[in-house]
Amino acid sequence: AARRDDAFFAATPPLEALRLLISDMTSRGGQDRGGVRLMILDAKKAHLHAAAARELYIQLPPEAGGGYARLRRALYGTRDAPTLWEAYAASQLQTLGFSRGKSNACVYWHAKRRLRCLVHGDDFIVTGARQHLEWFHRSLERTILLKRVGVLGLDRAGGDAGEIRVLNRVLRKDSCGVRSD
Repeated sequence: AARRDDAFFAATPPLEALRLLISDMTSRGGQDRGGVRLMILDAKKAHLHAAAARELYIQLPPEAGGGYARLRRALYGTRDAPTLWEAYAASQLQTLGFSRGKSNACVYWHAKRRLRCLVHGDDFIVTGARQHLEWFHRSLERTILLKRVGVLGLDRAGGDAGEIRVLNRVLRKDSCGVRSD
């Protein structure tokens, strides 16, 4: 049997975790002030946020002066980069008050702010009331370079997107709720 080395393993959430967030948005859509929305944030250069955990050297290209350099940060393409990024993202979320899921390490819950969050690779998919989503974005961007992909909401106000792309799916709001392509 193949042996899995945890030093090179990063969890991925099941599709049901995304469905949980969509259900949360549609079920609680009008209960909180401003309704519940789904926000997607993309971590830019995600693996570079995590410190390198082992001594690793790379050969520099001639245009960078040639020679060799020791990596101080995780680098895309190294075997442990996804694991290091996952641990870094988890620590940042837990510092903000999130609890990590027991059945899946990619799912988080913030009880006080009623935020549900899913981390899939370098994407943060989170549902909650607008003011709590804005708090989440501001707080997380203090330690992670982020791109705001968009916000999907059920009401017409607030400049929310009518559709959004998440995990290679297009989510569209319509008169019945949210549909996926």
